[in-house]
Amino acid sequence: YPMAAMMQGSAPYIADHAGKVAVFHIPGQHIEDPTTSYSLLQDVALCWLLGMKIVITLSGRCDDTDKMCNFRSVEEEMGYLRTELERKLNRCLGSHARTRACSGNGECSIDPLDGNVVSGNSFGIARRHSPDSYSGQATEIHHDNLNRILARNDVVLLSNIMLSGSGEHWVQVDGRQLAAKVAASLQASKVIFISRTASILQIDGQHIQDLPLSMAKSILDTTDEQDSELYQHLRRSLWALPHGVHHAHIVNPTDGACLEELFTA
Repeated sequence: YPMAAMMQGSAPYIADHAGKVAVFHIPGQHIEDPTTSYSLLQDVALCWLLGMKIVITLSGRCDDTDKMCNFRSVEEEMGYLRTELERKLNRCLGSHARTRACSGNGECSIDPLDGNVVSGNSFGIARRHSPDSYSGQATEIHHDNLNRILARNDVVLLSNIMLSGSGEHWVQVDGRQLAAKVAASLQASKVIFISRTASILQIDGQHIQDLPLSMAKSILDTTDEQDSELYQHLRRSLWALPHGVHHAHIVNPTDGACLEELFTA
């Protein structure tokens, strides 16, 4: 009975993760891609159904080094991506989230579990790198507000556009930095970076599945590819772990990859 063996092997991980906070960083291109978006979000929805408290940080492709991107294009891109993620994830939550209520006479009805996607850009404060730049970094996260939403069994969705301290300007932050900052603020069990090109690490031809902090630090100290996606993920992970996050994961967006990473050995 392979199904029974699978559930027996996954049960300890399901029990351990129930009630724990997981912060996902999802680049916008994975939401636009119809071949990966639903399978990825189905996995995220199933993590929620298994009792995890989910926060998603979403980032686009425009930054202030791209001359084709202006304020309007950044706003339009992030508005579209946020709407698409909300639409698709709500659909996934609805397909997973069903509970059976039975009366004393044996009659049962199927009702949806409560769970919505709650989004906004007022859950934190960001600071610009310079007055003539609209990019910056998240400096403060309103974790009490986020915890209240998570306590209602809702999923939190944060875009990488945040308000400045005065509220007059918006600031575009690095989505990976935002994910690490949110995870640390919530003392999350996991921060999970979704990446197609930087989820596999090989050293001397050997595939590395689990990476201790000392090895990660050594890679960052010796690599010359500081702009690479893997380098950026490792850098954000090395910041998050000493600030209260228990584990950092870099996962491919393929069907089932998140579930295998979180719920198997």
